[in-house]
Amino acid sequence: MLQRSRKAVFLGPVVSASDDVPKALEMLRDAQARVPGTTLENMADLIPEMRRIKSPAEVEMIRKAVDITGKGIVAAMQSVEPGMMEFQLQSILEHIYEMEGAQFLGFGTILAHGPNSTVLHYGSNDQPIDDSGLVLIDTGAAWQHYTADITRTFPVSGKFSPREKELYELVLKAADTAIENLRVGADHYNDLHLVAKAVLDEAGYGEYFIHGIGHFVGLDVHDAGNYALPLAAGVVLTIEPGIYIPEEGIGIRIEDVVLVTEDGPVVLSGHIPRTVDEIEAVMAD
Repeated sequence: MLQRSRKAVFLGPVVSASDDVPKALEMLRDAQARVPGTTLENMADLIPEMRRIKSPAEVEMIRKAVDITGKGIVAAMQSVEPGMMEFQLQSILEHIYEMEGAQFLGFGTILAHGPNSTVLHYGSNDQPIDDSGLVLIDTGAAWQHYTADITRTFPVSGKFSPREKELYELVLKAADTAIENLRVGADHYNDLHLVAKAVLDEAGYGEYFIHGIGHFVGLDVHDAGNYALPLAAGVVLTIEPGIYIPEEGIGIRIEDVVLVTEDGPVVLSGHIPRTVDEIEAVMAD
């Protein structure tokens, strides 16, 4: 093949100096040594870029995964009861996924009550749920191998306390501000992360925002792609500001899946209750 084409292309992945040379690269280099006058081009960014820009068919599969995830989250909001274990509420959530036809999860569910919600990657899900405080659920059903990634935070009692409402609406403002800046040509860090953090900084809570604003989502929950490139139509990513205050036992994150289009952002998860009023209404139903 190399004798005919005179050119070989390496599609990656590029690995560190301490790793073994990838087998594909070894094969191409060996072939080059046997066919003089040939070239080897590095195109390791090609497939990640194809994954960064979603086709309409891919967007529809992500939308389906988001819709199923939303049904599970609403079921959890309406089923939470003091005294149940975190994993019991998780089982209700994930049962809905299965009944809706999702055969597996996009990633392990985080279901944290009270102080556990301040642990960024909490995954034990094995503590009892008290009669007060907040429940944070970070979860995603997968549909045809495309995953959602949604986080909602809600009160066990069905009603936010004044303090919980204050902090929740601050995080929601940061999320909405980032989404408003999500457009073709935007910079992931400067136009999304920093504008969301500025909202929290102004209110005095910037130090409690301990992670990035979001990530690409698709075949993987943290999907392939180059964050240094300006956003393009077809990119699907999460917007997920949060504040975590261990001394108060309060962790709040709001995470949505958003599609970049030429006409502006489309919040694929916008129908999943996310405002204080929407959450309290669905929990009262």
